[in-house]
Amino acid sequence: LMPRPLSRPDAFSRLGWLALAIDRLSLAERHFEAVLRVDPEHAASLAGLVAFETRRGHLSGAEDHLTRANAAVPNDPQVCVASVRLALAHAKVAETPQERAARASDARDRLETCSEPAVPASLRSALVGESFLVEGQALAARAPLDHAETLLPSNLESRLLRARQRLDEGRVATGRALAMSVLARSHDDAQGDAARAMALPD
Repeated sequence: LMPRPLSRPDAFSRLGWLALAIDRLSLAERHFEAVLRVDPEHAASLAGLVAFETRRGHLSGAEDHLTRANAAVPNDPQVCVASVRLALAHAKVAETPQERAARASDARDRLETCSEPAVPASLRSALVGESFLVEGQALAARAPLDHAETLLPSNLESRLLRARQRLDEGRVATGRALAMSVLARSHDDAQGDAARAMALPD
């Protein structure tokens, strides 16, 4: 059977996510907003606006979009994952270790509410691992990140997290090698910059 063609809103939302992936943030926002003018409850685009604001560091704006998304499409898995990433973003800018730990724990709690079949196990493991990394628990992060890599070895986001984990654990050569492998393959500017900083420190 031939796959069904994407609807126009779905196609524009996909373009928005692709724009996010290559750091074209303004273009991503325009695609998501265009979809939501036609379909105000389009889950992928609502999640996309949360991700857009999170990506550019406007966390209060991301929270506003998350409130809107949860009201429109409660329990949607894409929105749920966006909320987890938002909690992790809050943790990364927390001013105290206590706040950072609380935010990281909140991310794990939010992940528990995401419907199991709709969120791939590889992504779930990567997010758990990232939450421990943000919290400063490199050893606790190792198992979930290694599991994510086993499930989906081609995923560069998980590999970059593993590079960070190995560096935080003191395994510098392994961490830099993993980061270099991400740098060689990534087409995402932000991801490439992060990988370069790990692989080729000043």
